[in-house]
Amino acid sequence: IALDSIPARQYVYTATVAGDAYKFRQIFTYRYGEIYIITYTSTLEGFDTHTDEVNSIITNFSFK
Repeated sequence: IALDSIPARQYVYTATVAGDAYKFRQIFTYRYGEIYIITYTSTLEGFDTHTDEVNSIITNFSFK
């Protein structure tokens, strides 16, 4: 996976917050001495409903 052609790492995990289960997708990259993180968080039930939108954001991400 990459952000604006910069190699990145992706982590997907679940966690319980205030008694509710959530799923997280995080993309990490490093550029010019800075760490960048994109996070998508949803309930377990709703996580897959926005896959296309999240993938579009990652694909079209551009450093300015």
